[in-house]
Amino acid sequence: MLISAVIVVVAALITLHYRAADPGLIRPPATGVAPGATPNGWIWGVGVGLCGIAIVLGGISILTRPLRRDGVRRFLEVFAPALFAIGLVVFALELLVPSIIDALRTDHPSDTVAHARTVGAGVTASVVGIVAAIIAQLRAGIADPAKAIEEADGALKKLAPRFRLTAIYVATAVLGPLLLFAIFIAATMVQVESTRRAVQIGVPAGAVLVLVYFWRFADLNSWSLHPFYRRRLTSAFALRRTHTDGDPPSGHAEPRKDDRNLLLSGTTVLPESPKWDPAEWPHLIVCAAANVSDPGVAPPGRGVTSFTFSPDELGGPLVGGLRTKDYETVLSSGRQRDLTLPAAVAISGAALSPSMGKLTRPSIRFLLAMANVRLGVWLPNPRRIEAFVRIRSSLADRETARTRKALARLRGASAFDAEHRKAALKHAIEEHAGKTHAMPRPTVWYLVKELLGWNSINDKFLYVTDGGHYENLGLVELLRRGCTRIYCFDASNGEPLGALGDAIALARSELGVEITFPREELQALQADKHTKLSLSRCATGTFRYTRLESEVEGTLVYAPTVITEDLPWDVLAFRKVDQKFPHTSTANQLFTDQRFEAYRMLGYEAGRRAVEAMDRGPVLAAPVAEAPTNGHRDEVSARDLRERLDRLVRRVWEGRPAA
Repeated sequence: MLISAVIVVVAALITLHYRAADPGLIRPPATGVAPGATPNGWIWGVGVGLCGIAIVLGGISILTRPLRRDGVRRFLEVFAPALFAIGLVVFALELLVPSIIDALRTDHPSDTVAHARTVGAGVTASVVGIVAAIIAQLRAGIADPAKAIEEADGALKKLAPRFRLTAIYVATAVLGPLLLFAIFIAATMVQVESTRRAVQIGVPAGAVLVLVYFWRFADLNSWSLHPFYRRRLTSAFALRRTHTDGDPPSGHAEPRKDDRNLLLSGTTVLPESPKWDPAEWPHLIVCAAANVSDPGVAPPGRGVTSFTFSPDELGGPLVGGLRTKDYETVLSSGRQRDLTLPAAVAISGAALSPSMGKLTRPSIRFLLAMANVRLGVWLPNPRRIEAFVRIRSSLADRETARTRKALARLRGASAFDAEHRKAALKHAIEEHAGKTHAMPRPTVWYLVKELLGWNSINDKFLYVTDGGHYENLGLVELLRRGCTRIYCFDASNGEPLGALGDAIALARSELGVEITFPREELQALQADKHTKLSLSRCATGTFRYTRLESEVEGTLVYAPTVITEDLPWDVLAFRKVDQKFPHTSTANQLFTDQRFEAYRMLGYEAGRRAVEAMDRGPVLAAPVAEAPTNGHRDEVSARDLRERLDRLVRRVWEGRPAA
């Protein structure tokens, strides 16, 4: 509705030009005007000329590179593509669109149009035949839809991989813009064909009202797939146990309501007994990714930077960080629903979005945004949080000239320096404590940014998606915080060592941390080609912080989702039933109790073995033979860890205040 309204308004404006410059296109034709489009050669020639000038400027930008005139080169690299696009639009509106409208009519006597109608009839008949065949195939597959899907998938896989991917990307890249162009042609034909003023004025006026409504009241986050995904995760994991009449002694579990879920700042939990040192108690970090498209900001090919949620701080190394409590305080109560623990987890799992960092596919980005396939969330940018509270005028009155100068810089670049940023936030929190105030929303302009992949690091909102779009294990964030004993559980789909390799490369390039594993340990994780079983469930390696004054070493236990022969029998039996286990796609959100229990038990066994491996420490010998261990010591360590985590989970979901 929103995108169509924009197109209808544009079509109405273009029609005003056609009425004045191309009266033969309008129906009914005026007296003395021959029916049929008569494009103005001077105008569409301008469009062709603009394209030619853009090509020349592009060539000049290449020639100026050896001269090291960076300012001129950057200007040309930005200006030339924009000028080329404008030229194409002028050419299309003046020549292509009128010709298509003329060809689609039935009252034009020209032979060219008659030939076009013949071709159109043939194409239409072909399309109808294809659609009929598809419907027949679907009807045949209704009895067994799963089999029909597998057959279609198998037919696609018979094509050469490169040709298959090319066909898919070309089809999806063309489909979105082509659909918009078809809507534009239809809206323009309604305007040029109609003789009634009510239609000529009422249709664009209605579209304007739709645009005004969306601009004033719309919230991109509220109509994306994120709220559904958040509720889905809440119903699966954020449960509370209640007792009503007729319940068994254990009661029953029900999802927590959105307004009862914990804000991130309330997830810091310490047990009452014994009094644990906060520095030694587990600290929750939810890893996500902020998409950025600014040249030179993110490493080439990634287009993303780290963004994390924690009880103390949220943000990332490039976008900056804020205390979570301060961030929550300056937001309205409605906006705080995006900062609950289930919301952060849903954002961390937003795997399918128009912008997906290093996984972004420009060919399908436009179509995903237009079809509302958007799990990502627009969050207030921590480096622009001052823009979300009305503090500029009050600070300018109360603070020094230096602060006023910083406020002036905010209107340009994006942010205060650290000193004035801290003072501004402190004043904002004090001024708005206990009050409600208007909260800016991601308007429809940010939908345009999603369609085109414009994600600036200095925008008021950041597009935050799955942490896997930056690094899929969360390993880099633990290393960034100086951890020296790390358990890394890999539940990613595909090769068990693929995500680990990416994390190792990123840790070395960003943090200067060198991670090493004995080759035998990693080989033991590889599944046998015949039995599909692995010899080991985890590998133990070491890492070194090389950029510190004195190198610090640590231990890393890596546990991917692999199947070993010593797993419980029910897990092995489920593997025989479901060959995709344990790499079920995240597209399957409807787990049965058997599949859920199989994954839960697999994770439990991986955790138990990881604790044992950490207690043993790095093993340099071949890991196939189990090293002798102190059984009592291992058992106590595993039980102690489980008890700590159980107490943590109970306190978090019961919503009790932190000790």
